[in-house]
Amino acid sequence: MFDDSFVEREVIGRADKSKAKAKLLWPDTPLASCIATGVVRDTRGANLCFEDRYNNFSTSPYCALSWIVEGTVRVSNNSTGIDPREWPLMPKVAVSGPTDTPTVSWNDADVFAVTIGFLPDAWFALTGISAAKVANEIFDAHEFLPPEFAPSLKCFSPTEDVDEGFQRLQDCLIPIWRRNRPTHAIIPNDLSDWINRGLAKLATNGVGKSTRQLQRRIKQWTGLTRREIQAHSRGEELYKSFLASRGDTSFSISQLAAEHGYADQSHLGRDVKRITGMSPKQIDDLFDHEERFWYYRLLKDFY
Repeated sequence: MFDDSFVEREVIGRADKSKAKAKLLWPDTPLASCIATGVVRDTRGANLCFEDRYNNFSTSPYCALSWIVEGTVRVSNNSTGIDPREWPLMPKVAVSGPTDTPTVSWNDADVFAVTIGFLPDAWFALTGISAAKVANEIFDAHEFLPPEFAPSLKCFSPTEDVDEGFQRLQDCLIPIWRRNRPTHAIIPNDLSDWINRGLAKLATNGVGKSTRQLQRRIKQWTGLTRREIQAHSRGEELYKSFLASRGDTSFSISQLAAEHGYADQSHLGRDVKRITGMSPKQIDDLFDHEERFWYYRLLKDFY
């Protein structure tokens, strides 16, 4: 599946995958209608080999702030080649938008990184920047965000506990969110819940309530069409079922397809590949042991 033309077979020092950690960060109540969750990736001391330093991510409906606290991260895009050492460096503090294709990144060495995902419409309310403007893009947060966010970009340190840094970040964001929080903001249980309740509130708030005006408002605030958001929701529900069914002796891809309203297994496979870049079988085969899929394993805690 993976091209190994550039894989470095010789590793300096001994790798210890047990030291590669990942965890979720959950917002306090005042920001629960703004922040979906945070993700921490810390491989310091793991000395992962070349191929284990890849990171695979599915498509995402969220805007995000990311801190590369220690180390460097390179991100593939449509114009990059297959050698990750030539991919563009991610800014030390980055703004990224919703994505409609899967993302692959690579760490030059050990890395300590934090990413905070914002709910689809909360980003626009918080920053005044349309999610459509940052969709499928990455920007340097220091150059892109309004000046009032400058203190929030300094919250994480290589030598301090990540939970303390996250608390400092929330302390910076809470007054901004309280000032800008829209009347329709809700605390959702998951993306599907946000769609069911959040989009209903969007439809009844603001000037202009025609279908076309609502679609424009959704696109501006979330960077996605309503159909795209619903596709993300469908993928989320599918992945929940996948996680719940794995290990069951009766588990099958065809049964999963039938339970989620797909015409057949091939239909489900096309949808999964669009979201993840892989077939359902590849995900099932590689899920447990490939280091690059740490994010997919972490999602078990999110769901």
